Amino acid sequence: MGNVACRNTISKMHAEVEIPVKRDKQDTKELQEMSSKLQDTPHHMTNGYTQPQDTNVKSSTNSSKSLISRSSYTSVCSNGFCQLSEGFGCGRCRVQSEGEESNHECINTANRATLQLKDIISQLDRDQSLDQSQIKHKLLSVVDVLSSISQPINEGYSDSQLERLVEHEEVRAWLTSTFTKSESKTFHRERKPTFKAVVGTIMAGQYIGKMWEAHHVTYPTDVEEFLNDELSTWNCDIFRLELLTNMQPLKYIGHELFKRYGLNERFKISANTLDVFLTCVEKGYKLHDNPYHNSTHAADVTQTVHYFIETAGLKEWLSSVELLSLIFSAIIHDVEHTGKTNNFHIQSYSKLALCYNDYSVQENYHLYRAFCVLKEENHNILRSLTEEEFHEFRKLSVNMVLGTDMSKHFDQLKDVKKILASPNPWDQIKNDKKPKILSLLLHTADVSHPGKKWDLHEQWTMRLIEEFFRQGDREKELGLNCSPLCDRNLTAIPESQIGFSDVILSPLYDVCGDVLELATKMIAQDDSDGECVKCDLRVWNEYLNNNKKMWKLKCKSRATNETSSDIHDDKDKQEVKI
Repeated sequence: MGNVACRNTISKMHAEVEIPVKRDKQDTKELQEMSSKLQDTPHHMTNGYTQPQDTNVKSSTNSSKSLISRSSYTSVCSNGFCQLSEGFGCGRCRVQSEGEESNHECINTANRATLQLKDIISQLDRDQSLDQSQIKHKLLSVVDVLSSISQPINEGYSDSQLERLVEHEEVRAWLTSTFTKSESKTFHRERKPTFKAVVGTIMAGQYIGKMWEAHHVTYPTDVEEFLNDELSTWNCDIFRLELLTNMQPLKYIGHELFKRYGLNERFKISANTLDVFLTCVEKGYKLHDNPYHNSTHAADVTQTVHYFIETAGLKEWLSSVELLSLIFSAIIHDVEHTGKTNNFHIQSYSKLALCYNDYSVQENYHLYRAFCVLKEENHNILRSLTEEEFHEFRKLSVNMVLGTDMSKHFDQLKDVKKILASPNPWDQIKNDKKPKILSLLLHTADVSHPGKKWDLHEQWTMRLIEEFFRQGDREKELGLNCSPLCDRNLTAIPESQIGFSDVILSPLYDVCGDVLELATKMIAQDDSDGECVKCDLRVWNEYLNNNKKMWKLKCKSRATNETSSDIHDDKDKQEVKI
């Protein structure tokens, strides 16, 4: 009665686990080869796993019919998958020898484990993000199968000896479970490990190594030192990183920030997928060979956004989706920039202007290209987002990148000032005004170089002016009037920078400083254990004022040179008359 009750219980468990199995001709051939080699009674799965049972195998309704003699075998099993030899059954309906009860555990278990490994490596090849618990479950299942057909590493090893050889507890457990042999509850025969067992073990190790590589990236030593020393500073020398990375500063800053903010783990983004995405975006920045609007500018803006987040403690205030959207928007905000202003596109009736109806022409195009990249194979860093998260992410990203359109500058400033002047500004920001604050931060970072040290600011200015001059040259070719600051022969660079600082930057920096100070204070209050950040949140003021002085000196120097030149011209004219 006990045997019958046990058999009925196992049959019931099997009936609850239905695993559809699909096989092609190759799978059938492999099963035939395996069935011809296996001569021992198979071991049951352990560690709490339920033994899978093929639903095609019909259990006998009469317990007496479960005793099947060898004479009842046919040349091909009832399922038609593999040949039967005297003394052992096929992979799907394994039947034990005469006098033993029918045991419907089959090599289907081993085949299922193989399919699990194939599934893991297939997902890795497609750069799909894998859930760690799912990987662990599948690998443990495979380990159990391998352990049932493997020999011990060395039967002479005691637990203490193995502990001395291998320090890591989890590795010891894996070695023990994988390379030791579980004995059958019925009978046991000594046999050598099968070739498939050895190959399976080696492949499992390779898959684990590939999974590790898929989630980690290494930097050159000098790049790693730079990121550790300068990434969180206001005057980060992005031009030096440009040289250290062989013109790939955006890729390395992107990897580092995703790692520091835990975005890879939170959104299951593999290092391979992120690398492909960043490489493609950086390539897009190089499309038009712009002196200013290139990947180095994008890296500089992204680094400045990081400075705002870290200095003001905004990470504690932003959700994971908001943080991902902010970093993403900084990375792609000028991708495939044409090196021309929106006004140029509108005045020349370019395809982009016609496509976007003269509304934030370039900004709309940057967003279009960025989301096109995400749709390409192996580029999608957002695949693990829920539908709700994706809609929030896209809405925030569109809002922020469109906010970098300089024609929206004064409206943006007005909106944020209105929020700050309200009775409860922080409540408004927390409720529904956070997107406006994030847009302001990205907009400020986009024009932050005049607030940094002189050598950085001057180099950025000369790059931008050269890009303007190229546009002026093109406008002349098209018979258009040169846009402001775009004529090589007439543009006064120092005066233009002083005016830009006074009219645009100083008011913007003041409002941004107010926002950061308010956020720092309120975040500290919301966090009972938090402390208010003690640092200069308006670090740019000193550099902005100093840079204005430098431009004024250049104005005086140029005026002196022009006066001297006029005097010489007058003398030359008098000599000609004489």
